Amino acid sequence: MRVLLLPAALLALAVTGCAGETRRACTLIAATGGIEVEVAQRLAARADRATLTACWAGSCRTGQVREFVPLSDLPAAPVRVTLRLSGPDLAVAETTRLTPEVTYPNGPGCPPETARARVRMDVTGTLRAG
Repeated sequence: MRVLLLPAALLALAVTGCAGETRRACTLIAATGGIEVEVAQRLAARADRATLTACWAGSCRTGQVREFVPLSDLPAAPVRVTLRLSGPDLAVAETTRLTPEVTYPNGPGCPPETARARVRMDVTGTLRAG
């Protein structure tokens, strides 16, 4: 009986030792850096056009707002963001500052690493990060 227990114990020890060496495979989810935009419904319904301008390191990039504005080189550093809404009876332009956060859609240590942020404009036209 002791003869059978020894091989079983050695097998359990070998399996346990291997468990710490398992490698996690990275998924292949693509991700683009950028800024998600949320506008209060009452303002959004009156807007024919919405643009977002993001400025950092002495340069600016402008994109059309379709909920998300892709900015592949968006840094995880302070950014000045201006959201402009326009329509027949609407002209709103508000600016705020934010710091995008680094995200890892495939998990820590797996590429790609992207920076993302979010802005919200309330019904009064106030723009806030987050």
